[in-house]
Amino acid sequence: MNHPTPEISVITVVRNNLKGMELTFESLKVQTFTDWEMIVVDGASSDGTLDYLFYISQGDQRIKVYNQDGTGIYAAMNQGLELSKSKSVWFMNSGDRFFCDDSLELGIRTFKRDNLDLLIGDYCLDPQTKSHAGPENSSKISRFDILFGRNGTCHQSMIFLKSTLVKIGGYSLNYQVASDYDAILGISRIGRVHRSRLMLSQIEGEGFSDRNLYPMYLEKFVIRRMHFPKNKVITALNYVWTLAAIIKYLMRRA
Repeated sequence: MNHPTPEISVITVVRNNLKGMELTFESLKVQTFTDWEMIVVDGASSDGTLDYLFYISQGDQRIKVYNQDGTGIYAAMNQGLELSKSKSVWFMNSGDRFFCDDSLELGIRTFKRDNLDLLIGDYCLDPQTKSHAGPENSSKISRFDILFGRNGTCHQSMIFLKSTLVKIGGYSLNYQVASDYDAILGISRIGRVHRSRLMLSQIEGEGFSDRNLYPMYLEKFVIRRMHFPKNKVITALNYVWTLAAIIKYLMRRA
């Protein structure tokens, strides 16, 4: 029996995070927009997560659970991307959640209306935040802001056009921490990337990137050099930005 293609695939990576998986699914289950599929890639969980995933997938055919084939979060995200059936994808890892019950609807509406390859929304850490933090619109984000902007981004608040993400090769496995940054730069060179102040997700604090700031700075340095090897201005700014970021990091640890 053929099933209609869902509008969007929500891809979740999980390993031994039962409580986080429950939070993520509960935030998806209550969304006002219902034309979704959930692709869960599990990294051999042994804490009850797999039992929970089996339970929710039995009750909802939109949920598909797969064992992780490769190693690392980006390999799992690529696997979810390959398995997804939709034209657009949203990566929401276990423990992270949609900001409000209409976040999926607002995000998709903006993404489709503006005919985007990537929509970058806002996110928060504070569960007491009440506002969507901006009107329902988006605007083109500059290449400079992507390269050196201080306004944080996270893939939990991004909607990708699947075909464009696949075109750039998905998430590079050459990087352990900053592959999402590499993907944003790659898409910005061939597609339409907009930024929105819509609050789309609430993320866990002290995530993987937060715990690996020093290697993240070094990987971003390498990524900028790879994307713009002959641009002297970006090369100079790359050295200055990276040095300043490392000094700030070391001063905080002192």
